[in-house]
Amino acid sequence: MEKKKTKNPLSRFFCSLKLTITLLILLAIVSIFGTVIPQRLSDSQYLKHYPESLFHIMKLLGVFDLYHAWWFQLLLVLLIVNLIFCSLDRFPKAWSFIRSPKKWLDREEIRGYPLRDTFDISSKKISLEQATELVSSVLKHSEKTVRDGVTVLFHQSGRISRVGVYITHLSVIIIILGALIGSIFGFEGFVSLLEGTSTDTIFLRDGKNTPMKLDFTIRCDDFEISLYPNGMVKEYTSVLSVIKDGKVVIDRQKVEVNHPLMFEGIRFYQASYEKQRSPLMTVGVMTRGVVGEKVYKLMGGAKVKLKDGTVFSVVQYHPNLQGFGPAVQIMEQPPKGTSKTFWTFLNYPKFDMKRGGVHIFVLKDVEELYSTGLQVTKDPGVWVVWFGCLTMVGGLIVTFFISHKRVWVILGPSKKEGRIEVAVVGSTNRNVIGFESEFQKLTNGIRAALGKGEKKPAKA
Repeated sequence: MEKKKTKNPLSRFFCSLKLTITLLILLAIVSIFGTVIPQRLSDSQYLKHYPESLFHIMKLLGVFDLYHAWWFQLLLVLLIVNLIFCSLDRFPKAWSFIRSPKKWLDREEIRGYPLRDTFDISSKKISLEQATELVSSVLKHSEKTVRDGVTVLFHQSGRISRVGVYITHLSVIIIILGALIGSIFGFEGFVSLLEGTSTDTIFLRDGKNTPMKLDFTIRCDDFEISLYPNGMVKEYTSVLSVIKDGKVVIDRQKVEVNHPLMFEGIRFYQASYEKQRSPLMTVGVMTRGVVGEKVYKLMGGAKVKLKDGTVFSVVQYHPNLQGFGPAVQIMEQPPKGTSKTFWTFLNYPKFDMKRGGVHIFVLKDVEELYSTGLQVTKDPGVWVVWFGCLTMVGGLIVTFFISHKRVWVILGPSKKEGRIEVAVVGSTNRNVIGFESEFQKLTNGIRAALGKGEKKPAKA
């Protein structure tokens, strides 16, 4: 008698169900910590909450970036190896049900099956060949095997359910591989853009705000914010363009929350916004005795030099100065002499004419400026994860909604003279209760075809 081959220690270790449970528990605990402890903040933010000594230990262990820590990725790799070893260890037996189904059943083996029905019929009325044909008409698509005067009809369905669990295992492996690909080769960052500005650099969320240069330029053409009647923010959107090699490849695409812009595998999500301290002000400048007006757009603190050498700047902006509406305080520095500071109002364009200066300043428009906050991500493993999820759905459907049903009908000479013994045997790998009803209908159909009365199947 051959001795069963013993597994080597390495194989036993990776085939262990205890290892699977241990890894899943560890991953669950780490995920809890990753949820409770904010990830990828700056060192200064962590030092506000943790003592310096504890902070350095936690940083060394990668607690502040758990999902990118080498030991977390090692746990995922170990889980992959564990699933592969477990599947390879158990798959051959499951595959044997598909590749080499048990088509023959000896009479002695019948007792080992809970679902069975045995009866005999007269060989004087129906021959063995006729009985076989009648049973075949009921048990459709069956395979016939004949040995030593005994005929066995075999029918099966749902063989694929035997590998459903392995399809699910494969899906988990694919999902983990996708997560590892995204973790190793992807990135997550952010960028803040003022309306009308562009950049080719983002900042990674790695706790250090490391700058990373892109292969293209992203430009914020416009930013829109809408409010509810009570002043609460309703929605905010950015209008972005992408420029590569001097050409606009994406022109003025609207980006909303959960509707990102995607280019070369990089996604730009609308994440936040910030109102600028100073609005964009349009100031018209006229010179007394000269026809015409020169218009300038500037923000607070910006200086403008006029043709005669006079320099002016907006020192201060007030949204409603003394109830007269928006106003700006302007500082005028002539080429010679002392500087002068005065106010001009949006609602009163002729207000500065009364000042009597060489130049007349008119506040023509005030536009509140916002900078848009964009979350920037690249995850090359996302499609691998999606494929893994679809595979998992398929595996779960095969595992829980399909059963491997097998039926044998054995026909042969009975111990009683002039009789043919008929045995109907059924087996399923799941949903036994549902199969019992199907089996009873089948046996009743076979009995009726052979001229026997209905009888409930006996259970061992």
